[in-house]
Amino acid sequence: MDHFGLYLRNLRGKRSLRELSKATGLSHTYLSTLEKGVDPRTNKPRKPTIDTINKLAAALDVDRFEMLEKAGLLDEETISILNRAKEIRKMKMRVATREEVKEMSRKQHEQAIDIEELFSPLHSNLLKYKEHLLTIQDKKKLLDLMKKLFDE
Repeated sequence: MDHFGLYLRNLRGKRSLRELSKATGLSHTYLSTLEKGVDPRTNKPRKPTIDTINKLAAALDVDRFEMLEKAGLLDEETISILNRAKEIRKMKMRVATREEVKEMSRKQHEQAIDIEELFSPLHSNLLKYKEHLLTIQDKKKLLDLMKKLFDE
């Protein structure tokens, strides 16, 4: 058995060649030669076609690109691209829905500190700019500046 033949045999498990034949539409003798890796009539190596790979992958519920790789039908660059695509799929990257974005924005808005409240003389937080501790008058000036900035 060659590398692909052993791989195919392991995937088939306890299924018979005839059972796999029914599931794929491929003859059981052809499947046998794929597992052995050699055509017994010509003694030449037996490699599956892409169509055969698609049928086998569907029947055995395996990734067809993995099967193509095991069959030696993909070059190194294609294998590298496919492996990167698998990594990206594993990361389960997705775009947030409009509702999720609104909810995130609402939560951020709730957690935001209102500067007017922060600068209030009643607020006990000590604030500083660089090394200068802000006085109540400094906070009032900053609030007036913010009001002018936002046209209030």
